[in-house]
Amino acid sequence: METLNASSSLSAIDALNPVTFNWIDESQGSSTQVGFIAQQVQQLFPGLVSTTSPTKLTPNGTLGVNYIVFIAPIISAIQALSAEVQSLITTVQGFANQSHLSLAPSINSVSKNPMARRCASLAISSHRCSQVPGNHHLILFK
Repeated sequence: METLNASSSLSAIDALNPVTFNWIDESQGSSTQVGFIAQQVQQLFPGLVSTTSPTKLTPNGTLGVNYIVFIAPIISAIQALSAEVQSLITTVQGFANQSHLSLAPSINSVSKNPMARRCASLAISSHRCSQVPGNHHLILFK
């Protein structure tokens, strides 16, 4: 047993191209399907693709994707994204906690609009804001 590498799962899933398609063999159904190109999946996840028995329309068989087995790599990728989001949240919170020091001297320069100055003042007193560099927008955190 081996744990999936979340980073490589995320990269492989990111490389997939979801598509819509119609079956060549109408006995499979005539409505538009949603899925992946099996040859592409096979390059990234060889164990998820199998070949069906030959038919008159497909003498070499048809490649099929085992979508159930996709669950583990998808969860691994979600876990990688969750870790990245948590890291970004921590970074933003760090900026928010530091921003009250850098914004305090410039409340009057935030805007000539009294509402914006009041907003900046409230945000600074509660240590929950961050000024977007290069403009007068504030990000407020609850």
